[in-house]
Amino acid sequence: MGEPRTRRLDAERPRGEEHLEFVTSLFTDPEIARWHWPAAPGDGVETAAQSREFHLGSISHWEEHGYGWWLWRDRERDELVARVGIAWTTVDGDPAVELGWSVPVADQGRGYATEAAIASLAHAFAHIGLDEIVTFTWTENTASRRVMEKSGFTFEREIDHADLPHVLYSARPATWTPP
Repeated sequence: MGEPRTRRLDAERPRGEEHLEFVTSLFTDPEIARWHWPAAPGDGVETAAQSREFHLGSISHWEEHGYGWWLWRDRERDELVARVGIAWTTVDGDPAVELGWSVPVADQGRGYATEAAIASLAHAFAHIGLDEIVTFTWTENTASRRVMEKSGFTFEREIDHADLPHVLYSARPATWTPP
């Protein structure tokens, strides 16, 4: 089956120490954290120790489910440039598989999130056999909403998540067409 690839990017399954520095720098960046954990300080990953636990949780998700978040490497630069993938979550109290993304501030605006999101969806539908993938974001996060729409997700409805207004999008293999 292999890992997904795009014209610029290679996906890597997360590994211990090898990827920890990237994950820590990503999630301890206040600009990234404000979109991932907007409810209140202390609700998300803010320290290196919390990053390590978060990263180990991603590795455990892979071990338990056979899929999860990938770290994406720009082949030309030979640098990690995104964390994009699928994982179990809950929406309105129900289990769901979510596709999400995080891109370091310095690499935002280069299309990495959309490119990796499309490849992740295609891989999930073709090789994992999921019948629906959702994605959601804080209503005010217009950049993520653009990624959702460019990736072929369909708006479903507004939801309340972490006590904040969010928008929910979904994709299903029968109706999703890679953009």
